[in-house]
Amino acid sequence: MFEVVKEFTYLGTAINTKNDVSLEIKRRITLANRCYFGLSRQMCNRDLSRRTKLALYKTLILPVLLYGAEAWVVSMTDAAALGVFERKILRKIFGPVRIGDDFRIRMNHELYELYDDVDVDQVEQDLNLLGISNWRRRAKSRGAWRETLRSAKTRNGL
Repeated sequence: MFEVVKEFTYLGTAINTKNDVSLEIKRRITLANRCYFGLSRQMCNRDLSRRTKLALYKTLILPVLLYGAEAWVVSMTDAAALGVFERKILRKIFGPVRIGDDFRIRMNHELYELYDDVDVDQVEQDLNLLGISNWRRRAKSRGAWRETLRSAKTRNGL
């Protein structure tokens, strides 16, 4: 006989009876926060370059945060919470801006200018402008993806 439970962890992912992904996202943010605080000595170290700190972020913190993210249906609230967490770490990596004798925290747009990385939302918008739909399914097959990009380029004169 099996015990009936309201939630359990399976392969590192929290599963519940309501199939609420928000709880899993909050759990992932908490786990990534623990990972971040485990690396706080390195993140505060002035001897480490920003490039090294970004490498730590991308290789140690982001995988903890985004484990299982392919199956998430992200609401606006969840996306905002993920963005807040990301900006918190980027502010720690890039530090404040010095203006004369004063310091101020970096604004969001300044962080993303410094953190020149691929933004998935921007990629999706660009693909929609090119007339490409169902790109995730097409991207699984390399040949189909190349053909899709080739036809989009010829159609849009790129």
